[in-house]
Amino acid sequence: SFPILMNIDTILVLWLKEVPELTKEFTILMIINGLIASIGSSLGVPVSATGDIRKSQVWYSIILLSIIPISYLLFNEGFPAYFIIIVTIGSTFTNVIIQAIITAEKTVFKIKDYLIKSIFPVVLVTLTVIPQILLRGYFGNRLIDVLFYSTISVSLTLTSIYIFGLNKNEKKILKNFIVTFKNKIINQS
Repeated sequence: SFPILMNIDTILVLWLKEVPELTKEFTILMIINGLIASIGSSLGVPVSATGDIRKSQVWYSIILLSIIPISYLLFNEGFPAYFIIIVTIGSTFTNVIIQAIITAEKTVFKIKDYLIKSIFPVVLVTLTVIPQILLRGYFGNRLIDVLFYSTISVSLTLTSIYIFGLNKNEKKILKNFIVTFKNKIINQS
């Protein structure tokens, strides 16, 4: 998502020709919300496996429904339309926290392990990707610039994910997959 975020203006112009007002803001915020949601997307699975999903679903519903009154209050105060997505991001983030707590209560899941093994690598990768913002300043907004920057950005991000985001076992699995894939390609030639 980082190359998309860094090239959003050019992408929207290429895609839509005439970009409606606030499209950029909505798009960026929706991508951020999706990233936050993906961090906690599997948290409800262990609770579902126990069959005791009532507490989890009640909290999820309360948090989700809270978007409506909070957004209504903000709109009445004159906030721009994209604030509904900011409220949604807050709701998604809150839901991830609540789901982690409920999962820890009902299963052997440990929040400390989740923070160390899942969240910390994500934070490290994110921190190493942020300097790409400076790199973007060296490229223009032509399609070739966007493609070249995106290629560099994806390469740097994948390298960062490999170094900081994967544990030893995941690196081993990835290496085995690459070797197997390479051997298949060579054997088909």
